[in-house]
Amino acid sequence: MIIDHFHNYPLISLKSVDFLIFKNVFELIKRGEHLHLMGIQNIVALKANQNRGLSNLLKIAFPNV
Repeated sequence: MIIDHFHNYPLISLKSVDFLIFKNVFELIKRGEHLHLMGIQNIVALKANQNRGLSNLLKIAFPNV
């Protein structure tokens, strides 16, 4: 799995932060938190912290993030 690969061979750039956010989102989805509004809002908030941030569509859909 990709998470295991980057755990064994960590990134040494700013992309390492994006990977940690991706890993957190993966864990949220694995626990089923994406099935509830608070879980989706949490995932969108994490996405906002990634390198590219939120798309315009997500900014419109989640204006409070």
